[in-house]
Amino acid sequence: MTTELYETWGDEPSRKAFVQYPANTFPGQEKALDDNTHFNGFGANEIALCVLKGIRELDIPLKKNIKKETPDYNPKKPNFISSWTLPMSARFEIVKPDGN
Repeated sequence: MTTELYETWGDEPSRKAFVQYPANTFPGQEKALDDNTHFNGFGANEIALCVLKGIRELDIPLKKNIKKETPDYNPKKPNFISSWTLPMSARFEIVKPDGN
């Protein structure tokens, strides 16, 4: 499922889901972060949507805990960071994320 997701995004847009930040984005971060193994908030959200899709498809008991208003997700039609919204209170990370 994640392969479909990354292939749909393509190389450059998929980088927006990972810890990819220029130098000095965070206090004390002198070098650019170029880490394709740790997700940022946007990437973590997209992977969580894939997990929910998998739970629904497997029809396992955990499915009953998914809120009904949680939309279905299609990794062939993923969200893009340009249209992703997050409350302002949680939008900005002030601590350097894990990675590199």
